[in-house]
Amino acid sequence: MKYLHLFSVIALISLLLSACDDNIVTTGKNIQPSDDLILLHADTFHLATNNLLADSICARQDSFLLGIYHDPKFGTTKGEIFAQLACPEDFVFPENSVADSMEVVLYYSTWFGDGNAPMEIKLYEMNKGTFSYSSRYYSNLKVEDYCDKSILLGRRIIAPGIPTDSVYYSSSGSYYPYISFMLGDDGLEPNETARKEIAERFFNFPEGTYTSQDAFTDFFKGLYITTDFGTSAMLHITQIDMMLYYHFTYSINGRDTTVNATKGYYANSEVRQINRFEHSGRENNLQATDSVNYIVSPANIYTTVSLPMRKLRDSIEANMGDRRVYLNAATIKVEVAGYQDYDAGNALTWLQSPSYMMLIKESAFDNFFMEGGLLSDTCAIAASLTTTQNSNGDNVLYYSYDISDIITKEIRKDAGLMADTLNMLLIPVTPSGTTTTSSGTTVITSVTHNYLLNGTAVRSGTNQASPMRITLLYSGF
Repeated sequence: MKYLHLFSVIALISLLLSACDDNIVTTGKNIQPSDDLILLHADTFHLATNNLLADSICARQDSFLLGIYHDPKFGTTKGEIFAQLACPEDFVFPENSVADSMEVVLYYSTWFGDGNAPMEIKLYEMNKGTFSYSSRYYSNLKVEDYCDKSILLGRRIIAPGIPTDSVYYSSSGSYYPYISFMLGDDGLEPNETARKEIAERFFNFPEGTYTSQDAFTDFFKGLYITTDFGTSAMLHITQIDMMLYYHFTYSINGRDTTVNATKGYYANSEVRQINRFEHSGRENNLQATDSVNYIVSPANIYTTVSLPMRKLRDSIEANMGDRRVYLNAATIKVEVAGYQDYDAGNALTWLQSPSYMMLIKESAFDNFFMEGGLLSDTCAIAASLTTTQNSNGDNVLYYSYDISDIITKEIRKDAGLMADTLNMLLIPVTPSGTTTTSSGTTVITSVTHNYLLNGTAVRSGTNQASPMRITLLYSGF
């Protein structure tokens, strides 16, 4: 008979879960079998939300934004690159080698903005400081600590959508555009003398330069890549190569033969690269309406979400009494704002919503990225952008989080140790680790900061149409 009771309880819980309406503020349900008393309850609480201007993010190594882009709502973002280059350790140039020239190549997979808009790119030598491979760096580092801009290596004016050249990758069947800089040129006309002088420097190097990465970095600290004008486009740089061209001769059967050769220096995972970001004008439009909050990457604007923990626990205790409580679900649905959420003069930006968004405890934010943290139900949860249709046939975009483990951990703290509120952050992320379960479901296990240019507005905790809220479903035995 008890098995029958248990089956009935499970069926009723499932029915209540499926019947919950987002617009319900407080709903309770009593179930009273003949020999037990089981109480189910659902609560909904509106959340306090705010915009947070982010100062920086932890640097990552695999892709970079370069350029300047101005958005009428989110202000101007400038992306610059610092890149060390890997040493070809123990490399020895053949006898009779002669330096010819050097080239830096920037490969970019995509761009954002106006592909026909001109932008100027400059390459400088990092001549003041450099990076330690074992240290962590943030994206708001100071240029003057690493480069005084006294050594200009190259300059080009390009339009992202009109690539100067491209290379074909058979593995993907795609062409990737790139930008070539002959070091020593000023971007106006070739300078053969300056080209040769730069190349000869890598031939007439101090003894021991190619014996280790540290020695090579002392000799050449790296590149600082920046832009001076153009506010309509940003490049997504995926690869940075520096090439040294030289030739040498040797004799075969009494005949001299000349061989043209190339030596590559690559910005790869063996050395450090850092994407620097600078933001301005972000404050101009953010306070114009309280019906939405903003989330922009990279390192620009986050949304803070404050959960009323003491209010949640007091409500649970009032409804459950002395029963043992089980939190079945604690769901936050973050809805992307539509046109109806904006006041006059606050039109939507054209930036695309991030594909993934993470909800993380504010107290865990710094260590999570600095230490390469893994997603945990008690700390951080990532969600993908989901699309559904409403009754009018319009697309509705949202991110959904079940934070029941986070809430359970907090409300079980001693009353004197639990804070009145739990502050969390909504930040754009990119999956960097996935696991496929036996059922074929892909689970995100780790993330990095989103470095692509994305931006969205979400309905705030005071939105009139659909305020951000948390819905709890719990049972007491």
